[in-house]
Amino acid sequence: MYLKNLFFIIFIVLLVLLVLLVFYIIYKNLNYKEHFANEDVLYITDNIYNFNSSLDIDLDTFNNALINFRDKKELLINNKNYDNLSLLIDPYVNYFYLNNTDKNNYIEYSKEGFFVYVTYNSLDISECIWDIENKTIAYVYPSDYYFIQAFIKGYKADINKINIIKINVKDIVNNKAPKFDILITYIIPNSTYMQIIEQSRYFINGFNDINIDRIKAFYPFLREKNDSVSAFFNNNNRSPSGYVSNLKSIVLLMNYVIVKDINGIKNINEDNNDIKESFITRLEMPIGYIAGKEYKNVNSSNLAKIEDLYNSREYGCYGNSVVNNKFECDSMYNIDGTGKDYYTIWDKKCDIDSECPFYNAELSKGGCLEGGFCELPIGVKRTGFMKYNDDGLNSALCYNCEDTTDHNCCKNNGVTLNDYAYPNDFETRVNKGLKSTVSPLKYII
Repeated sequence: MYLKNLFFIIFIVLLVLLVLLVFYIIYKNLNYKEHFANEDVLYITDNIYNFNSSLDIDLDTFNNALINFRDKKELLINNKNYDNLSLLIDPYVNYFYLNNTDKNNYIEYSKEGFFVYVTYNSLDISECIWDIENKTIAYVYPSDYYFIQAFIKGYKADINKINIIKINVKDIVNNKAPKFDILITYIIPNSTYMQIIEQSRYFINGFNDINIDRIKAFYPFLREKNDSVSAFFNNNNRSPSGYVSNLKSIVLLMNYVIVKDINGIKNINEDNNDIKESFITRLEMPIGYIAGKEYKNVNSSNLAKIEDLYNSREYGCYGNSVVNNKFECDSMYNIDGTGKDYYTIWDKKCDIDSECPFYNAELSKGGCLEGGFCELPIGVKRTGFMKYNDDGLNSALCYNCEDTTDHNCCKNNGVTLNDYAYPNDFETRVNKGLKSTVSPLKYII
């Protein structure tokens, strides 16, 4: 009788353990699918805390696998081949380091990430975030480092006057990270890394007053969205901490890519969502404009004559499209006598491409755009429909000049070499077999 009861108890215990094991396997499988649509695919990455279910390997092992894939198109870990193994990597590394330019050989990872501008102290809204010389800029992952290089080059800063340091995630968690002025880092929403950064007590900001085209001239896989950083942290009905900025700014987005061998890439069934680019309207109505005010309401006998004299379909008011005369446009004051807090100038609109000073007929760039605007090279400051400032920091970026600190590099004894970088010209130049970035970024390998 005693033995019979003992066997029954052992049977019950084993049955309970078996049920627990089944539930554990189901839980792990669900958790795995939460991050990846195809549970048969194993990923290696240099950004482990952003991709929670990736295979945890050290950076040296990852770099060796990357080099081997570049040279032999074989994906190995410690000289072992895995049929279900794929790389989850920065798109710049994929395109320019692996030379994996055929879109049939890689796909975008379904979750888009974003870069943040992190500071120890609250960022003053008037602070110029691209004023980075004589400061310490920190990074955590290789993608951060590539972005920082592009940021420095795009804003023509002298890298020799900037202290770039690497910090690791464990130091952030343990509050032992070295002192920095700025940390620029890439975050995937809902990842472990997002939680770590949010709980770090740093101030997390977007990129206010940044021209994305300056950075894309070196790191061309970015997109922009006009939103607050807090919107990306606000998930599952949970409000982000007070250290995350809720001010609207430019949020810079990017997707990692999944790379397998040429045949294997077709078997990856990631559930990719269509990603729509969000373009920022840079010619919105100025805040200082007095809506509803018209010259006809002003008692001035000379005003109608001035209005008729300067009105012209060939000209317009740059900075405020509602104004239709030179007198009001060029004035420093609004119609009610208050000072303007925005810039306007009466300028001629272009009509044909050849009127524009930087027109490149071969690439169909730099011509006359809709609304009478001349397309300007990246870096050049627009001051009107056809007017511009290309001095100093506002000098153009061009593909034949890698030294961005030389503001006269794009000119040779006053003669323009005419290989300017234009917004969103990456695909055009690739299709024509032309150089597609102004200068290469240094790899962390």
